[in-house]
Amino acid sequence: MLNSFAICRYEISFTEYDQFAEATKRQKPDDLNRGRKNRPVINITWNDAIAYLNWLTTQTGKPYSLPSENQWKYAAQIRRAKSKNNPFGLFDMIGNVWEWIADPENNNAPKEKKQMIRGCPWLNTPKDCRTTKQLGLSSNTKSNDIGFRCISPTTK
Repeated sequence: MLNSFAICRYEISFTEYDQFAEATKRQKPDDLNRGRKNRPVINITWNDAIAYLNWLTTQTGKPYSLPSENQWKYAAQIRRAKSKNNPFGLFDMIGNVWEWIADPENNNAPKEKKQMIRGCPWLNTPKDCRTTKQLGLSSNTKSNDIGFRCISPTTK
């Protein structure tokens, strides 16, 4: 059984991540000349995503994390076409960028531990994109087709 949680409607954007990079004096990730603004941030590692979420938690006073595998699957299960929102009001769970996920107990995993990505990137054909698609990668992997979205626990 899943505890109640809120999940971002979209992946974290360059605009959101760039605020973090500026505040923490980190180098901004390369957008490969595709444009920044509200596009999903890319070229960030799992460790970068965790650093962003820790910063966001500190800034807002609300706990933020990556979705666990079960949370991500639940949120993505009732999807529609790759660019339309699903009945939960979520967009681009499949077919935009891969998304970093992690079970809560893995958030402080050693750097060599493999972390999971779920979804499907924009460059795959629709027939290859499924909610069951996942890959295990090093937590230091950067790619032009991996981003992330965040969750926060909610109370009823």
